[in-house]
Amino acid sequence: MGGDIRQAIILAAGEAQRLRPLTQRRPKGMLLVGGKPLLQHLLETLKASGVTSAVLVVGAHSEKIQAFFKDGHDFGLRLTYAHQGKPTGTADAVRHALPFIDRTKACLILPGDNYLSSTSLVIWQDC
Repeated sequence: MGGDIRQAIILAAGEAQRLRPLTQRRPKGMLLVGGKPLLQHLLETLKASGVTSAVLVVGAHSEKIQAFFKDGHDFGLRLTYAHQGKPTGTADAVRHALPFIDRTKACLILPGDNYLSSTSLVIWQDC
C-alpha cells in the first residue's frame, strides 16, 4: 500500500435487510466467504497492507462481531469498536468512529462488506 496509512475505519453497522434470511441472526460482515467471515478477509488485507489499527463501527448483532474479533490481537491488529445505535448513514457511522482514531494522521474508511485483496488496495497520495 502506498503511503503511511496505518489506521482504518470499517463500517459494519448496517442491518443488511436485503440479505435476509442470511442476516436474520448475524451481521453481514460475519457471513462466511471461503470459510472465513467477510470482515476477517478485510482485516487480513489491511494488516498485509501495513494497517496496524482499526475501528469497527458496529450496530445490529455487534456482540457477534466483538466476540469473534475481540481486541484484534489474534489477527495482528489493534481493534476498537464504535457503536452506532440506529444506522442513519455513512457520515453518522464515521462520526461515531472519530473519537477512536488519531485525527492528525491519514485514515482509510472502508465498508465492511467488500472483499479486497492487497493488490486492489491502492492509495492515491497526490490527487
